Amino acid sequence: MAVIPHRFIDRLNPQPSIGVLNTLIIGTFNPGLPIDETLTDQERLLFQGIRATDKFRRFNEVRNFYDRPQNRFWKIMDVINSPEYYLQNPYNTQNPKGLKYYRGFDRNNVFQCQQQFCADKGLFITDIVRKINTSNFDIIYNNFADSVIDRLVSEWNTEHIIDTITQFGPAQVIINFGTNGAIPRISEQVNLMKQQFPNIITHALSTSGAAGNTYQDLVADWGRFFN
Repeated sequence: MAVIPHRFIDRLNPQPSIGVLNTLIIGTFNPGLPIDETLTDQERLLFQGIRATDKFRRFNEVRNFYDRPQNRFWKIMDVINSPEYYLQNPYNTQNPKGLKYYRGFDRNNVFQCQQQFCADKGLFITDIVRKINTSNFDIIYNNFADSVIDRLVSEWNTEHIIDTITQFGPAQVIINFGTNGAIPRISEQVNLMKQQFPNIITHALSTSGAAGNTYQDLVADWGRFFN
């Protein structure tokens, strides 16, 4: 069975050099490439077909958490970071100097702006799942819904997150997904963290495009964390 690590597994936990960590944001999972030695010949052939598609190529170009077009996280952060710009422009404007990547922009420049924003705000982004096991690549790279990921987790990041909170003492920990019956195992991990840090862990409206939250609602909800 294929083992798929998190796309940014080496960046799931902060380095000591991070300095100040005021806000920790927790998501679920972002699939990286499968570990080749865990693949059967049939799985390897199947993945080669998926990897050759334009959709996967675009999927594989992302540089950061929440960097896919349908996720609204970086647009919301851009509105929070550049309020004057959005007083003059609607939320769906493609800000050429902003934090949200759009086709035709320099992806590296956008990534550097995202990194600088996080450093300035004392913000660190992580996910609760480190690895999954699966033999069905289509459901992972085509959609990777949390309800699917929930059933496939082989390694959690929970203890590392708890260590991060203990070490850096952030003022707030924001869960960027809904905990419900559709993701019972992931929800259980969130509850474990809440038991240890009940006063600082909170939920924000999900920035996932699938959640259907409007820009106006997201800006209002997330803005309260960055006053």
